[in-house]
Amino acid sequence: MESLQGTVERMTYVNDDTGYGVARLLVSPAAEDVTVVGNLSGLTPGEELEVQGHWHTHPRHGRQFKALTWLRRLPNRRDAIERYLASGLIKGVGPQWAARLVAQFGDDTLRVI
Repeated sequence: MESLQGTVERMTYVNDDTGYGVARLLVSPAAEDVTVVGNLSGLTPGEELEVQGHWHTHPRHGRQFKALTWLRRLPNRRDAIERYLASGLIKGVGPQWAARLVAQFGDDTLRVI
């Protein structure tokens, strides 16, 4: 089993009934964009993940990382914190408020909230 760490860039697809999802993950440190598939319900853009699973090639969609387990970590970079807050996670906080909060509190934004 392999492990990847990165930031959720976007959720491409989510089936609310089954929890199956497709996410684009910006993998650190190489900043490579990877498609991750599996039970990914509840993820939002900007979240930091550690994903364990294996690589496979889908006949139509190409190379993907099939997640067997994943662990959510709070974002720690300004851009990831802003994207995380702007995702609708907190009612009333959209892109503009998220940008203002991060501009004011920087890397400490989540701790302050």
